Amino acid sequence: MTPWPPSPMLFEPALLESAAALLRRYHDAVAGWSPASEAWQSPPVPVGAPEVICHNDTAPWNLIARDGAIVAFVDWDTAAPGPRTWDLAYLAYTLVPLAAPENLEPMGWPSPTPVHERLARIRDAYGCTQEQWHTVLDTIPVRVQAAYDTMRIWASEDRPGWQAQWEQPEPWRHGAGYLRDLTYIESSLESWRALPD
Repeated sequence: MTPWPPSPMLFEPALLESAAALLRRYHDAVAGWSPASEAWQSPPVPVGAPEVICHNDTAPWNLIARDGAIVAFVDWDTAAPGPRTWDLAYLAYTLVPLAAPENLEPMGWPSPTPVHERLARIRDAYGCTQEQWHTVLDTIPVRVQAAYDTMRIWASEDRPGWQAQWEQPEPWRHGAGYLRDLTYIESSLESWRALPD
């Protein structure tokens, strides 16, 4: 089953840790492999040298849970080569979540969310080096901006499903939720960088 929309299961540390650990196992399994470039339908990942095949949508709505742990990722239609930190940044954004406080309740998340604790659990369960983790934090706002830009551009191209996402009612209309999250993330990065190693 998927833990989305947010259910009590999604708030459990074990689920968070299992998602990050599964992402690490997946990345390790595909590291160094890349089929022909024309195989990819999604836009190129805009930061970092390709290391793995990124899922590109590692989010609660694409997780499958069993017995309180994440056992699979689904919905691979935007997969493409990219750096590990690109996927991990999006997992942290969507699963901590790193959402503006005013976005939490409408999405069904508890407020306030223990952001520092949940970030540390993701970092440790993935097994990040200190350098990797700093790169993840720097990548988060870039990844959220890319999510907003992808929605805007693909909606304008009338790709199936994207126009409906772009035209959601307020408070999400025209990607407004992403923009609020970006403001929050950019104002919070320094405190997240202060997490103890």
